[in-house]
Amino acid sequence: GIAGLQVWSFLARDYQAVRWLALFRVVRAERVLWRVPGVRRAIKIVLFLFGTFRSAGSALILVFYFYSTVGVQVFGGLVRTDSERLRNTAFATAGGVGYYANNFN
Repeated sequence: GIAGLQVWSFLARDYQAVRWLALFRVVRAERVLWRVPGVRRAIKIVLFLFGTFRSAGSALILVFYFYSTVGVQVFGGLVRTDSERLRNTAFATAGGVGYYANNFN
């Protein structure tokens, strides 16, 4: 009753203690899930695949970097803002920012 209310009022002021209690609740649920063989196997597989995901993500970032670097070197400076065909259109101001920086015309 009263003792529990006093403890709760103390915890309500101390947010760090509330965070720890929430963490303990999650850990307790994880312990229960870990006992289920199918869930345990899925968790092990996901943890095993983190290394593969990191390698694949690094490769994708590297490919994107090379692609963007080559694109800047090959197509840099080809965007023309003085085109007669685009002068009276909304091409320059469409979307509030314009498309000259994103298109080759």
